[in-house]
Amino acid sequence: MNEPKNSRGNTLVVRAKAFDQWVSHFTGVYDLGIQLVPLWGPRLRKALEHIQGPRVLEVSFGTGYLLSLYAARFDTTGLDYNPRMIDAARRRLARLGVLARLLCGDAHALPFADDSFDTVVNTDAFTLYQDPQKAMSEFHRVLKPGGRLVLMEYNYPKDRNWLGMKLMVLPKLLTMPYADFDALLQGAGFDYDDHPVGMAGVLHLYVARKRAV
Repeated sequence: MNEPKNSRGNTLVVRAKAFDQWVSHFTGVYDLGIQLVPLWGPRLRKALEHIQGPRVLEVSFGTGYLLSLYAARFDTTGLDYNPRMIDAARRRLARLGVLARLLCGDAHALPFADDSFDTVVNTDAFTLYQDPQKAMSEFHRVLKPGGRLVLMEYNYPKDRNWLGMKLMVLPKLLTMPYADFDALLQGAGFDYDDHPVGMAGVLHLYVARKRAV
């Protein structure tokens, strides 16, 4: 089976953003899904052990489920372009008594200086970005030398197992955007480990490191 090239057709990007906007009207259902779907919440929590501080940035944090689990331990900043998601995350953090700076902004132009963070976190959002190379470059730029990118997304299974390869037909059938994370991480200058975290290796946890100077 041939892997699709990393084409960012405008139709796919518009559809992905429209879906994000639609989901933002149902943040309560979104949160319930994280809690009840057997794979969803436990998979996200696998990122926690890889987050290092003191300064952490989560980009595209949605309703703040994962951010709320670690923010109290670090100097935490969150950035999302969707105001409804930001409001939902603020309500969650307030309810839990957890403090974090939540900003509205664009993953393609992060409003932070170079070498600002020890960890950048990004889960289940990267394929929505219009310019994957630019977003990955921005993640690399704001990380300190030796800092980590903790990223979760779908991709072809590392071992090319039969079930995983068949499951990767679904994003294509649903016309979901696809990103080649091996090429993106290598192109940005990251060293990284790739951990399968579900769906026959289709769901990946990438733990990438910005090389120390």
